[in-house]
Amino acid sequence: MKGPGLRTRLDVRRVWKCPQTGRILKTPGHVTQFVSPFTKDRCWMQFIETEHPPRPMVPLDEMLSHMYFSATEEEVAAADSLEQEIVSKNSTIKEDCPAPEGESTDVDGDVAPEESQ
Repeated sequence: MKGPGLRTRLDVRRVWKCPQTGRILKTPGHVTQFVSPFTKDRCWMQFIETEHPPRPMVPLDEMLSHMYFSATEEEVAAADSLEQEIVSKNSTIKEDCPAPEGESTDVDGDVAPEESQ
């Protein structure tokens, strides 16, 4: 069996209360002033502000305790060797690529100033 079709948690309507009759009415969020339709006299509806409770604060230590991953020494060694392999491939790719025409590069990758003749 299914529950209610309306998610009250996501309801963004504003809640108004008539000061004379005490009746409550909900309007869309763009309505900022509202005259009471429940009385013959002209009176403004009172806005009832409903604040949601703030989210509970979770300490950093508790968050980190849920994120603990254990790794064996072999897995750490495999990850280190893979990282070294990637670094060595990237350095060989940089060495194989020629510099653009008219520019020479230093070892650090900085562009050397052009010589004027």
